[in-house]
Amino acid sequence: MRLWTPPLCLALIALAQSTASADATTSDPNDAPATDTTGSADATSTAAPATMTVVASPAPAPPTETRRRRGPLRTVHFWAGVTTWISLVATTTIGTMRYANVVGFGEANCAPEGSPILGRSYGCGTGLRTQHLVSASFTTASYITTRTLAALMPDPGYEPSTRLRVHRALSWVHLVGMVAMPVLGFATSGSSDPGTRDALGTAHLLVGYSTLAAVTAAGALMVF
Repeated sequence: MRLWTPPLCLALIALAQSTASADATTSDPNDAPATDTTGSADATSTAAPATMTVVASPAPAPPTETRRRRGPLRTVHFWAGVTTWISLVATTTIGTMRYANVVGFGEANCAPEGSPILGRSYGCGTGLRTQHLVSASFTTASYITTRTLAALMPDPGYEPSTRLRVHRALSWVHLVGMVAMPVLGFATSGSSDPGTRDALGTAHLLVGYSTLAAVTAAGALMVF
Protein backbone atom coordinates (compact mmCIF):
# COMPACT_ATOMS: atom_id res chain seq x y z
CA MET A 1 0.00 0.00 0.00
CA ARG A 2 2.83 2.43 0.74
CA LEU A 3 4.13 2.04 -2.83
CA TRP A 4 0.78 3.17 -4.36
CA THR A 5 0.06 6.11 -2.15
CA PRO A 6 1.94 8.84 -4.07
CA PRO A 7 0.41 7.96 -7.44
CA LEU A 8 -3.04 7.92 -5.85
CA CYS A 9 -2.52 11.33 -4.29
CA LEU A 10 -1.28 12.71 -7.55
CA ALA A 11 -4.36 11.34 -9.32
CA LEU A 12 -6.70 12.88 -6.76
CA ILE A 13 -4.96 16.25 -7.01
CA ALA A 14 -5.15 16.14 -10.83
CA LEU A 15 -8.84 15.24 -10.66
CA ALA A 16 -9.53 18.11 -8.27
CA GLN A 17 -7.72 20.58 -10.53
CA SER A 18 -9.60 19.42 -13.63
CA THR A 19 -12.91 19.68 -11.79
CA ALA A 20 -12.08 23.24 -10.66
CA SER A 21 -11.17 24.21 -14.22
CA ALA A 22 -14.45 22.76 -15.52
CA ASP A 23 -16.44 24.63 -12.89
CA ALA A 24 -14.73 27.87 -13.80
CA THR A 25 -15.44 27.29 -17.47
CA THR A 26 -19.11 26.30 -17.04
CA SER A 27 -19.91 28.70 -14.24
CA ASP A 28 -23.17 30.72 -14.37
CA PRO A 29 -22.67 33.96 -16.23
CA ASN A 30 -24.79 35.71 -13.61
CA ASP A 31 -22.11 34.86 -10.99
CA ALA A 32 -19.39 36.65 -12.96
CA PRO A 33 -18.95 40.38 -12.56
CA ALA A 34 -20.84 42.05 -15.35
CA THR A 35 -21.03 45.55 -16.65
CA ASP A 36 -23.93 47.48 -15.17
CA THR A 37 -25.89 48.10 -18.35
CA THR A 38 -28.80 49.44 -16.35
CA GLY A 39 -26.63 52.18 -14.94
CA SER A 40 -25.36 52.99 -18.41
CA ALA A 41 -28.89 53.10 -19.77
CA ASP A 42 -29.96 55.32 -16.90
CA ALA A 43 -27.01 57.59 -17.51
CA THR A 44 -27.82 57.69 -21.20
CA SER A 45 -31.49 58.41 -20.60
CA THR A 46 -30.58 61.04 -18.03
CA ALA A 47 -28.05 62.73 -20.27
CA ALA A 48 -30.26 62.63 -23.37
CA PRO A 49 -32.53 65.55 -22.40
CA ALA A 50 -29.47 67.72 -21.82
CA THR A 51 -28.74 67.56 -25.53
CA MET A 52 -32.26 68.75 -26.40
CA THR A 53 -31.88 72.54 -26.35
CA VAL A 54 -35.11 74.46 -26.75
CA VAL A 55 -34.52 77.77 -28.51
CA ALA A 56 -37.27 80.37 -28.24
CA SER A 57 -38.31 81.63 -31.63
CA PRO A 58 -37.79 85.40 -32.01
CA ALA A 59 -40.75 87.65 -32.78
CA PRO A 60 -41.43 87.61 -36.49
CA ALA A 61 -39.98 90.63 -38.18
CA PRO A 62 -42.14 92.64 -40.56
CA PRO A 63 -41.80 91.44 -44.13
CA THR A 64 -39.15 93.22 -46.15
CA GLU A 65 -41.71 94.49 -48.63
CA THR A 66 -43.80 95.95 -45.80
CA ARG A 67 -40.81 97.75 -44.32
CA ARG A 68 -39.79 99.01 -47.74
CA ARG A 69 -43.23 100.49 -48.43
CA ARG A 70 -43.92 101.77 -44.93
CA GLY A 71 -40.60 103.57 -44.38
CA PRO A 72 -40.87 106.34 -47.02
CA LEU A 73 -44.62 106.80 -46.46
CA ARG A 74 -44.07 107.13 -42.74
CA THR A 75 -41.52 109.90 -43.28
CA VAL A 76 -43.75 111.83 -45.69
CA HIS A 77 -46.75 111.31 -43.39
CA PHE A 78 -44.77 112.72 -40.47
CA TRP A 79 -43.81 115.93 -42.25
CA ALA A 80 -47.27 116.33 -43.75
CA GLY A 81 -48.62 116.07 -40.21
CA VAL A 82 -46.21 118.76 -39.03
CA THR A 83 -47.34 121.01 -41.89
CA THR A 84 -50.98 120.39 -41.03
CA TRP A 85 -50.39 121.18 -37.37
CA ILE A 86 -48.60 124.49 -38.15
CA SER A 87 -51.35 125.46 -40.57
CA LEU A 88 -54.05 124.54 -38.06
CA VAL A 89 -52.37 126.67 -35.38
CA ALA A 90 -52.31 129.61 -37.81
CA THR A 91 -55.94 129.07 -38.84
CA THR A 92 -57.08 128.83 -35.21
CA THR A 93 -55.17 132.00 -34.33
CA ILE A 94 -56.71 133.93 -37.22
CA GLY A 95 -60.14 132.53 -36.37
CA THR A 96 -59.74 133.62 -32.74
CA MET A 97 -58.85 137.17 -33.84
CA ARG A 98 -61.86 137.33 -36.14
CA TYR A 99 -64.12 135.95 -33.40
CA ALA A 100 -62.82 138.60 -30.99
CA ASN A 101 -63.53 141.32 -33.57
CA VAL A 102 -66.95 140.19 -34.78
CA VAL A 103 -68.50 138.24 -31.89
CA GLY A 104 -66.24 139.18 -29.02
CA PHE A 105 -65.27 137.66 -25.71
CA GLY A 106 -67.92 139.63 -23.90
CA GLU A 107 -68.04 142.54 -26.35
CA ALA A 108 -67.05 142.67 -30.01
CA ASN A 109 -63.93 144.64 -30.85
CA CYS A 110 -65.63 145.91 -34.01
CA ALA A 111 -68.19 147.75 -31.93
CA PRO A 112 -68.01 151.59 -32.35
CA GLU A 113 -66.18 152.01 -29.05
CA GLY A 114 -63.98 148.91 -29.53
CA SER A 115 -60.42 148.48 -30.78
CA PRO A 116 -60.36 145.84 -33.53
CA ILE A 117 -57.37 143.55 -33.97
CA LEU A 118 -55.41 144.45 -37.15
CA GLY A 119 -57.40 147.64 -37.52
CA ARG A 120 -61.00 148.41 -38.30
CA SER A 121 -60.59 148.29 -42.05
CA TYR A 122 -58.77 144.95 -42.24
CA GLY A 123 -59.91 143.32 -39.02
CA CYS A 124 -63.59 144.15 -39.35
CA GLY A 125 -63.77 144.05 -43.15
CA THR A 126 -63.17 141.28 -45.64
CA GLY A 127 -59.39 141.24 -45.18
CA LEU A 128 -59.19 139.06 -42.03
CA ARG A 129 -62.18 137.04 -43.18
CA THR A 130 -60.49 136.19 -46.50
CA GLN A 131 -57.23 135.38 -44.77
CA HIS A 132 -59.04 133.00 -42.44
CA LEU A 133 -60.77 131.32 -45.39
CA VAL A 134 -57.49 130.85 -47.29
CA SER A 135 -55.73 129.48 -44.22
CA ALA A 136 -58.59 127.12 -43.45
CA SER A 137 -58.65 125.85 -47.04
CA PHE A 138 -54.92 125.11 -46.98
CA THR A 139 -55.27 123.37 -43.61
CA THR A 140 -58.09 121.19 -44.94
CA ALA A 141 -56.09 120.21 -48.03
CA SER A 142 -53.02 119.43 -45.92
CA TYR A 143 -55.10 117.38 -43.51
CA ILE A 144 -56.65 115.34 -46.33
CA THR A 145 -53.16 114.66 -47.71
CA THR A 146 -51.84 113.59 -44.31
CA ARG A 147 -54.76 111.29 -43.66
CA THR A 148 -54.51 109.76 -47.13
CA LEU A 149 -50.83 108.96 -46.53
CA ALA A 150 -51.78 107.31 -43.23
CA ALA A 151 -54.35 105.15 -45.01
CA LEU A 152 -51.83 104.12 -47.67
CA MET A 153 -49.25 102.96 -45.12
CA PRO A 154 -49.36 99.18 -44.61
CA ASP A 155 -49.73 97.81 -41.10
CA PRO A 156 -46.39 97.57 -39.30
CA GLY A 157 -46.53 93.76 -39.27
CA TYR A 158 -46.37 93.47 -35.50
CA GLU A 159 -48.57 94.26 -32.53
CA PRO A 160 -48.94 98.07 -32.47
CA SER A 161 -47.62 99.87 -29.42
CA THR A 162 -49.83 101.75 -26.98
CA ARG A 163 -48.70 105.04 -28.49
CA LEU A 164 -49.71 103.96 -31.96
CA ARG A 165 -53.11 102.74 -30.76
CA VAL A 166 -53.80 106.06 -28.98
CA HIS A 167 -52.54 107.97 -32.02
CA ARG A 168 -55.02 106.12 -34.21
CA ALA A 169 -57.86 106.67 -31.74
CA LEU A 170 -57.16 110.42 -31.66
CA SER A 171 -57.19 110.50 -35.46
CA TRP A 172 -60.92 109.73 -35.38
CA VAL A 173 -61.46 112.57 -32.88
CA HIS A 174 -59.78 115.24 -35.02
CA LEU A 175 -61.40 113.82 -38.16
CA VAL A 176 -64.81 114.68 -36.71
CA GLY A 177 -63.55 118.16 -35.90
CA MET A 178 -62.09 118.72 -39.37
CA VAL A 179 -65.43 117.77 -40.92
CA ALA A 180 -67.47 119.90 -38.53
CA MET A 181 -65.39 123.09 -38.74
CA PRO A 182 -66.04 123.95 -42.42
CA VAL A 183 -69.74 123.23 -41.95
CA LEU A 184 -69.94 125.51 -38.92
CA GLY A 185 -67.76 128.14 -40.61
CA PHE A 186 -69.96 128.46 -43.70
CA ALA A 187 -73.08 128.35 -41.54
CA THR A 188 -71.71 131.22 -39.43
CA SER A 189 -70.86 133.34 -42.46
CA GLY A 190 -74.22 132.67 -44.10
CA SER A 191 -76.36 133.52 -41.06
CA SER A 192 -78.14 136.86 -41.11
CA ASP A 193 -79.42 136.64 -37.57
CA PRO A 194 -76.88 138.10 -35.10
CA GLY A 195 -77.83 135.71 -32.29
CA THR A 196 -77.63 132.62 -34.48
CA ARG A 197 -74.39 133.86 -36.02
CA ASP A 198 -72.81 134.38 -32.60
CA ALA A 199 -73.91 130.92 -31.39
CA LEU A 200 -72.57 129.22 -34.52
CA GLY A 201 -69.37 131.23 -34.31
CA THR A 202 -68.83 130.16 -30.71
CA ALA A 203 -69.44 126.51 -31.60
CA HIS A 204 -67.05 126.88 -34.55
CA LEU A 205 -64.35 128.30 -32.27
CA LEU A 206 -64.74 125.58 -29.61
CA VAL A 207 -64.60 122.81 -32.21
CA GLY A 208 -61.47 124.44 -33.62
CA TYR A 209 -59.79 124.40 -30.21
CA SER A 210 -60.79 120.78 -29.59
CA THR A 211 -59.52 119.70 -32.99
CA LEU A 212 -56.22 121.48 -32.48
CA ALA A 213 -55.83 119.77 -29.09
CA ALA A 214 -56.49 116.34 -30.62
CA VAL A 215 -54.05 116.92 -33.49
CA THR A 216 -51.41 118.20 -31.05
CA ALA A 217 -51.78 115.18 -28.76
CA ALA A 218 -51.69 112.71 -31.67
CA GLY A 219 -48.56 114.32 -33.10
CA ALA A 220 -46.81 114.54 -29.72
CA LEU A 221 -47.21 110.80 -29.23
CA MET A 222 -45.16 110.18 -32.36
CA VAL A 223 -42.51 112.81 -31.63
CA PHE A 224 -41.77 112.48 -27.90
